[in-house]
Amino acid sequence: MEIIRVREKIYQTFSSPSVALGNFDGVHLGHQEILRKTVETAHNKGRDAIVYTFDPHPRLVLNKAQDVPRITTPRERIDLLEYLGLDVLVLAEFTLEFAAQTPEDFVQNVLVEELGVRNLFIGNNYRFGKGRAGTPN
Repeated sequence: MEIIRVREKIYQTFSSPSVALGNFDGVHLGHQEILRKTVETAHNKGRDAIVYTFDPHPRLVLNKAQDVPRITTPRERIDLLEYLGLDVLVLAEFTLEFAAQTPEDFVQNVLVEELGVRNLFIGNNYRFGKGRAGTPN
């Protein structure tokens, strides 16, 4: 699995990938289902399966928490994602500037323009963008 650390912009090109978006700490059964669907959809079409996640954890930045309890270590999480068949792990640096993006800007700038996403997989209660305003709907 290729690992891409992103500070500002992704400069790599992908061909209509399937993308799972989320933190995926612990990679529990619900996460595994999202990730399996991502991999299956991508690989059935000969495309990359990408997991897009954040570092540091958003709560460390937004809530200025000293520590966020983790279910898995970063290495364990990487190993689990690779085991599930993901091709690429994008670790986006989570900053206050990143968090200030509207959901529409995040979708357009990151998902569409940078990743060229074809299929997006997120959990039913997942929220993204400024003020957690972006929803699965």
